[in-house]
Amino acid sequence: MKEERQESSLGRQLRLLMFFRVVTTTFLLGTTVVIQLREAESVQDPTLTALYVLIVSVYLLTFIYALVLPRFLSETGQAYIQIAGDILWTTWVIYLTGGLESTFSFMYILAVINSGILLEIRGAVLAASLSSIAYGLLLDLQFYGYIHPFLTRFGHPYFFRAADVLNKILVNMGAFYLVGVLSGYLARQMTESREKLAAQQTDLDRLTGLNESIVESIESGLMTLGLNGDVLFLNPAAERITGWRFAQIRGRPYRTVFPELNLDERENLPPGQTSYFYWTYHRSDGEELYLEGALTNIEDPVGSVWAHLLVFQDKTRIRRMEAEVKRVEKLALVGEMAASIAHEIRNPLASMSGSFQMLKAEYETESDRKRLLAIIGRELARLNNLVNDFLMFARPHPGVPAPVDLARLIEDNLRMFTNQAGQKGEIRIELDLQPGLMVYFDPHHLEQIMWNLLKNAAEAMPGGGVLYLTTGQDEEFPDSAVLAVGDTGPGIDPKDLPHIFDPFYTTKERGSGLGLSIVCRILEGGGGRIEADSRPGQGAWFTIFLPVYTESA
Repeated sequence: MKEERQESSLGRQLRLLMFFRVVTTTFLLGTTVVIQLREAESVQDPTLTALYVLIVSVYLLTFIYALVLPRFLSETGQAYIQIAGDILWTTWVIYLTGGLESTFSFMYILAVINSGILLEIRGAVLAASLSSIAYGLLLDLQFYGYIHPFLTRFGHPYFFRAADVLNKILVNMGAFYLVGVLSGYLARQMTESREKLAAQQTDLDRLTGLNESIVESIESGLMTLGLNGDVLFLNPAAERITGWRFAQIRGRPYRTVFPELNLDERENLPPGQTSYFYWTYHRSDGEELYLEGALTNIEDPVGSVWAHLLVFQDKTRIRRMEAEVKRVEKLALVGEMAASIAHEIRNPLASMSGSFQMLKAEYETESDRKRLLAIIGRELARLNNLVNDFLMFARPHPGVPAPVDLARLIEDNLRMFTNQAGQKGEIRIELDLQPGLMVYFDPHHLEQIMWNLLKNAAEAMPGGGVLYLTTGQDEEFPDSAVLAVGDTGPGIDPKDLPHIFDPFYTTKERGSGLGLSIVCRILEGGGGRIEADSRPGQGAWFTIFLPVYTESA
């Protein structure tokens, strides 16, 4: 991966070098051509012709570098070829522009710098050595008369002293090597800095991605607020809890989402402190949630507050479970007391029932007394049923847990329910049952619970309606199965909803108020629980949580 990045970087540098070479050559040699045109006797002067050839050669070489060499050489090989070509080309430029008198010797330095940038110290030293050899050989051949460069003012190299030529060569060689080492070192430092920066950028990208993943996957809602209370950020959990999309409330006041919340006094927190609070939130769909929140400041490195962070969690289910625990504890205390009272009532009730039977036999023929005795018998039977329910609530039979196919049990109970008097044709039943879902519970107790809930749902819809039954596995607690019973009746009054599982609490004219209390006690004894949810005019839902059957159960 590192070599690929280096090759890619080298390729970009080679392309820049080719562009720079064409522009530089066009400018420098073009300027020289313009100047020489003024002094030349003809446009076809040999010197100008040589300069024309030189310019054309640059474009030709650039074409070869760009389209031919990449087919046969790696980018590193192309770099060596181009640097060597630049040195030879610079030597030819100096030859055409006067040799010892040429002002273009500095172009060797450009080649050395380019080599240092492309190939670092090793390439820069190699370019400096080649430039020194080429420049020294050119000047020596000219001084000793073996070659005769164009555009010389003095016409003969003897006008230069040997010491001057040697000095010129040595000074340029020193400059070549000095620039080569310096450019190579700087190129190495630049490469290392680039690699460190790339590594830091990679780490930063990973850290940013990790932070985004954490923020998006966290179950708590996160809302970032500006100093003026405008919403700057909302994570997916906050969108799920509030029912708002971030795009809908970006830049809007937080009261748009939480009109019940007042953070004005909490925003002036001392550094490092967090304010905790609770509030009831009403979603736009009518659902009421109980939220727990914490507000803290977001500070910059110098300690100045630039934003606020509101973290909140949906505690509705936990609060319902806490209320259920309190209800169960209260039912347990009431149950202990109820057991004693029920036994005390049952003994005189038995005596009264026996005496009633004797009186009934004695006054069987007298109509008025017969009517009174019938009333007494009816009330005794009612009292006896009440005591039996009371005992069931106080000390329910523990039952024998067994694997139960929940869907099949519901279907069996529904057949009995629909066949009872007054139910056929009045209530439509909609089922959504998960087949094969096994629970571990006493089947007789489960039938009693089902019958109680079905009867309550039917009584809530005297004019008919829809009865819903759904089953499935709890997504939050996979070891629990969910059975939900719903109706389209008038619903439960909000002030009655917290008390429907309390013993003797009823809204029916002749109800005992023990039906749902018994259901709650039976479920508690078998490792289950029940929740109720209702909105006025939208019916009621009772959700039962039962333990899932496993092989180890």
